[in-house]
Amino acid sequence: MARPNNKTSSQTKFDEFLRNAGLSENEAAVYVSSLRLGNALVKDIAKLARLNRTTAYNILLQLRKMGLVSSYQKNNIIHFSAAEPQRITDLLNKRIQKQNELKGLLNNLLPEIKILYRERASGASIKIFEGIDSMPDIYRTVYHNMRPGTEGLEFTNWGGKYDLFPEYLRSELFDKFKKYDAWTRSMLIEDEMTRAWYEESLEGALEGQRKKIKLLPNPGWNFFCNLELYENRFAIVTYKDDVQFQGLLIESNELSSMFRFLFNAVWGVE
Repeated sequence: MARPNNKTSSQTKFDEFLRNAGLSENEAAVYVSSLRLGNALVKDIAKLARLNRTTAYNILLQLRKMGLVSSYQKNNIIHFSAAEPQRITDLLNKRIQKQNELKGLLNNLLPEIKILYRERASGASIKIFEGIDSMPDIYRTVYHNMRPGTEGLEFTNWGGKYDLFPEYLRSELFDKFKKYDAWTRSMLIEDEMTRAWYEESLEGALEGQRKKIKLLPNPGWNFFCNLELYENRFAIVTYKDDVQFQGLLIESNELSSMFRFLFNAVWGVE
């Protein structure tokens, strides 16, 4: 049965506030009734709140646990009295603090939860990219949700294709690695450019780029290839010019583990 609405605008707004603070409609009605009556018996509070006595009594016990009402016994009869309205503020502040604590805990646990989710997920996610304009999407997807202190693995033959890699994307990825204190281990097929990079890495000049380099013999390829791996995602990219561009992006625990094993075996990590 609907409760008749004979309330003033301010009373209606107060009821709405109490519900937004976490009280149910009946809890708000019982608290307001108790507030209006002062020291009162359950039957009187129930009558004003338009609830049956048993429901009102159970709600009063719950409100007492929340610190919103107090009670005392006189002549074996329990009297209830609403706490001062300041207690609503205290209750709200406690709930806000609890929500912030839960939010902080969730933020700390989220990386581990995501790992558990990926471990649970079966099969592999595969996306195919075509056209040089899709290059940024591939690298951004590989390195999304980066975690502090992690590393990416790269196998590539830059050759004369380095200029096709957008400068803004290089800067974007560099800033991201720096922000998360992450590194890239790069196995580069040897040419004039990569030899210069390797020498800079030996001199420590590439420390600022957060990159570790190992050179591999040049097999004489006349096309560009790149394998980029981070956690359980990796991309395979190949093209001969800025027109013939193809990329394969795979998310798979098993395949990523296999490529990581092969990479480390060639790198020399046991």
